Amino acid sequence: MSNLVQTTTVIAAVGSGVVGGVFFTFSAFVMPALRALPAPAGIRSMQSINRTAVHPPLMIALFGTAIVSVALIVWALRSWGQRGAVWTLAAGASYLVGDIVVTIGANVPRNDALAKLDPDNSSSVGSWLSFQDSWTMWNHVRTIGGIAACALFVVKPHPGARALDVPAFWDGDPAVGQRRPAQGHHLAGAHGAHRDLEVRGGRSADGAPAQHRRGRAG
Repeated sequence: MSNLVQTTTVIAAVGSGVVGGVFFTFSAFVMPALRALPAPAGIRSMQSINRTAVHPPLMIALFGTAIVSVALIVWALRSWGQRGAVWTLAAGASYLVGDIVVTIGANVPRNDALAKLDPDNSSSVGSWLSFQDSWTMWNHVRTIGGIAACALFVVKPHPGARALDVPAFWDGDPAVGQRRPAQGHHLAGAHGAHRDLEVRGGRSADGAPAQHRRGRAG
């Protein structure tokens, strides 16, 4: 990886970790705390949280990391075969699907529906209870997506881990798609050919004349 790609990867790892951590707090104690409140107070509190959440810095972390993840996915596809490309692609996909797609497709529509509820109306209680269950479930998915992306971004495969990008039996150039024998096979073949040439040239492998060796043997 170039220095630019490494720096971009660090930014993506920090961003996905921050976003995953924010979602973790909701799954771990924010939503349980709201559930313990009376329905009107819980609804008002969540409505206030949702209004605050759509301002910086959360939006910068959420969508800024998405932009960086897209750039790294493009790099991984263009550099397929390099060590680390598979990890980078998996990390970017985990963040985009687990955090961006789920947020836009599942959590935001539920937030919009919650914003329309009247906290003082008794008919809102059922909607509030349903919101808690479904919203929290999808938030678990977002938490896993962000934390998994962070872990995958910071993975640094050692040189022997090239099999993650290219099959272990493949000892060729991934871009060319050709397989070549291992280096040991080349050496063995060259050594055997050298011995054959020496014998056919009248000399044994140890340098003694072949005829002299046969005479001594007779």
